[in-house]
Amino acid sequence: MGVALGGAVTVQCRGRHQNARFLLCKDGNPIALRDVEPAGDVTQFPIHNVSRRDAGSYSCYYRSKSDPPVWSYPSDPVELVVAELPAPGPSISVRPSGMIALGGAVTIRCQCRCKARRLFLYKDGIEIRELNDDGDRGEFTIPIARREDSGVYSCRSRSRSEPPNWSDPSDYMQIVVAELRYPKPSISLRPSAGVTLGGAVTVWCRGRHQNMRFLLHKFGNPNVLQDVVLAGNVAEFPIRNVSRRDAGSYRCYYRSKSDPPVWSEPSDPVELAIAEGTNPDGLQEPHPPPTEPAGEAAPPRHLDFTHANIARLVLSAMVLLVLGLILAEAYYSLAWVQGDMGPSNPPSLFTPRNLDLARGRMTDGLNWGERRRGAVSPLFNSCLLLKAGHEFLKPTIWVSPSRVVALGRNVTIRCEGQDLGMEFVLCKAGHPNQQVQSVVPEGKMAEFPIASVGQEDGGSYTCYYHSITDQSRWSFPSNPVEIIVGEPSYPKPNISGIPSRGVSVGEAMAIWCRRQRQGVRFVLNKEGRHFPPVDSDGFGAVFPISNVSREDGGSYSCSYHSRSEPFAVSDPSDPVELVVRDPSLPRPNISLSLTGVMAPGADVTIRCQGQRQDVRFFLYKAGDLNPQQHMDPGGAGAEFRIPSVGRQQEGNYSCSYRLRSEPFVSSQPSEPVKLVVAEPTLPNPSFHPSREVSLGGSVSVRCQGLHPGVRFVLNKGGRHVAHVDTERLEFVFPINNVQREQGGNYSCSHHSRSEPFTEWSDPVELVVRDPSLPRPNISLSPTGVTAPGADVTIRCQGQCWDVRFFLHKAGDLNPQRHTAPAGAGAEFRIPTVGRQHGGSYSCSYRPRSEPFVSSEPSEIVQLVVLEPSYPKPNISGIPSGGLSLGAAVTIWCRGQHRGVRFVLNKEGRHYPPVDSDGFEAVFPISNVSREDGGNYSCSYHSRSKPFAVSYPSDPVELVVRGAWIWPRKEANILGDKLLSHGVLRRQHNPPPAPKHPCLGESSPTTASDLTATPQD
Repeated sequence: MGVALGGAVTVQCRGRHQNARFLLCKDGNPIALRDVEPAGDVTQFPIHNVSRRDAGSYSCYYRSKSDPPVWSYPSDPVELVVAELPAPGPSISVRPSGMIALGGAVTIRCQCRCKARRLFLYKDGIEIRELNDDGDRGEFTIPIARREDSGVYSCRSRSRSEPPNWSDPSDYMQIVVAELRYPKPSISLRPSAGVTLGGAVTVWCRGRHQNMRFLLHKFGNPNVLQDVVLAGNVAEFPIRNVSRRDAGSYRCYYRSKSDPPVWSEPSDPVELAIAEGTNPDGLQEPHPPPTEPAGEAAPPRHLDFTHANIARLVLSAMVLLVLGLILAEAYYSLAWVQGDMGPSNPPSLFTPRNLDLARGRMTDGLNWGERRRGAVSPLFNSCLLLKAGHEFLKPTIWVSPSRVVALGRNVTIRCEGQDLGMEFVLCKAGHPNQQVQSVVPEGKMAEFPIASVGQEDGGSYTCYYHSITDQSRWSFPSNPVEIIVGEPSYPKPNISGIPSRGVSVGEAMAIWCRRQRQGVRFVLNKEGRHFPPVDSDGFGAVFPISNVSREDGGSYSCSYHSRSEPFAVSDPSDPVELVVRDPSLPRPNISLSLTGVMAPGADVTIRCQGQRQDVRFFLYKAGDLNPQQHMDPGGAGAEFRIPSVGRQQEGNYSCSYRLRSEPFVSSQPSEPVKLVVAEPTLPNPSFHPSREVSLGGSVSVRCQGLHPGVRFVLNKGGRHVAHVDTERLEFVFPINNVQREQGGNYSCSHHSRSEPFTEWSDPVELVVRDPSLPRPNISLSPTGVTAPGADVTIRCQGQCWDVRFFLHKAGDLNPQRHTAPAGAGAEFRIPTVGRQHGGSYSCSYRPRSEPFVSSEPSEIVQLVVLEPSYPKPNISGIPSGGLSLGAAVTIWCRGQHRGVRFVLNKEGRHYPPVDSDGFEAVFPISNVSREDGGNYSCSYHSRSKPFAVSYPSDPVELVVRGAWIWPRKEANILGDKLLSHGVLRRQHNPPPAPKHPCLGESSPTTASDLTATPQD
């Protein structure tokens, strides 16, 4: 049940008895919210002006009015989800225009019809700053534009309250910063007398230079509509089948083909107005009209269309004549094949002379120079199957991950038949070789990968297959699938509409694909399925599925692209799964290992029992969109263990299962079971000296109470391990000579001596470090200072398998993240790095069989993030001619911020940082040595945020004069002694035998001349 923030909803409760008292309860609140005494057996509990705190799980009871009362069982819970709709996106504008000369100034303005909201500016999808708000708008000025300021800008707003409510993004505005040397071109429309809906118009752009690239822009659209490379100086941009969305103001530019390019100034704008009828004033010339270069005649302003219409009629007649010839050719070709071709002689279209199966490609097709019986006419340059009486059903063809693909990306065309022992052939319409590629797969599906897609890979593809043993037995061709290739100009869309818990067989649903762009073509992608594209004049498209079947289950994504060439495309959306619930699969049963109210920190097991083998079980919690856990058991049941239950695990659980042969087909969920956890009222236990203790060490657990004269109980995993009666408000339980099995979740409780009442704390984890587990290695990719928005991966590599890795950040008590990889290493990805991610990181691992036993932490790596608001400093003070040995030098580093910490950088050398209250810092070197020579740079950062730094300065080189370099011979000094008279002698001490990386045992060696001695 969902309701928008600020809306109204009514909870209705129906009982089985009249004249009873009804009570409404909400999970997490032990007191009834309301109680009502209706006259009948139904009552209503209205909730007006819904807020976020109203979200949660509700249930109701009823009771008799007698004393003592008789109570009903609680109702099944109902979940109330409060949704906050995004605010409308702000508007964005640029002054003076989106084409800026190098060193020029540009101002970006964001404005929203809102109050008390914050405005943020984005560049290429990455937040770059919060705008200073002035009521409902904010501005950002680039006073001296650089090439790196080019990009696509947008705005979003968010509420000042928490949790934040973000708006939709604004339109996208492209800014190009370039060298503007060329004079502006002239622009005009042809015809200029008028254009109606469905007509055609051409935008003419005339420059002052030859051999240029011309580009056409429309106001409000950040993308280039069309671009043309010419040998001359006039470009034509045709707009066919004119629609209302084509109306607007157009400009054109031209630029050189060099890198970086030199641009012209933008042309004056020309307005394209669409007339509903034949209004001759629908198109207007720019004011003033474009000027033509001297010596060139201007094109006529008014055209006579009579001759053009006659030419069109003649051309149409010729097209009809050619089509008739093609049909006649097809008829005779088909007759030849059907009349003369025996079962052992397939059409020559499918018997190429040189088929290289090892490489999976056709290297030669038909010889069109010979006109022989059974050959197909060269007019049919496509993948036609002309043999009468096909014996196999047509295959299914699809493109993965999407048939809308950006230049340089990888795609795979998959073709699936229904028979084994087949050779699959891929065809492309218009390709010089009819059969582009051939593959003999092991199963029923063939894959045709295309690496680094180019423009030539776009087009329509089909596939078919034939028997390997009898090549006269062919399938029908598949339906065609079209691959759209274009520049990656659009951001990826959002996909929605698929219920997280699945859809039952026979139900109807709709999948939405949305993006802040109008007038594009949307494509829905699913493995093994082809959906027709949808053209949308709005911001999204709907793909309905009216009668859901088992085959509809799977992973979906969507893409979109421009409708005309050259195509501009998006990347696919994030995938979403559609799970189809089949009522014919029996519901599983669910149960809890412990009943009643659970103590915090107790070990709880949820059992799910089905009736089928070879299935995967899924555990769900009410209110969570995604499954809590999934498991592949060996039998017909699964156990989901919650090792240390807390209040966050409280709720209603259900389970379901899916067939491994059909991973997107699910049973109906089980009946719910409720897990109730006692509310903690005591302070959490504390460990001294730390929550992590080495094997054999000592640790003490401190429990605090609320009342004197109670019995303190120390619990581990929900079970009592020690207790004491005391008059104090706290007690310390010592644990000496800590062993591996003493790691776990500890909680405190105390019992009142006068009343049978127990109060609990939340559990706290004690981890035992085992020095025999090898320390893992940690690395950062990329290394060095990281730009905001970059994709960073922290890798942790151990030597043991079947472990769980934990990532730690200095200053945080709890691990940042953990993962359970299949191998001996793990990757922790930070997809969009921000200032909050800067810091010192380490990692450790724990065996899965001993979840509270850990390795020692790795060494530390530092993630340092660039601060975009800090310009790079200047470095000076090093003489360009170099310095003599023993001289003194002072290196200066100057920034643009006061009160920061300056750092001097040199490869292989560490200098202490310098805090400065001014704009600069000094790094003196009093006695220059050979080691001081090298490249230096400097940077600075805030004293309170040491991991958000400026860009480094440009490097400068320090050259040390008079540094004698003595030749020396490299020697491996491992196990050697250099005697005083200069003779190298080798010690014959064998190296210690390596320890087993996970067990700490010595590995045996087979070398006969070595003796291995285990060492601790």
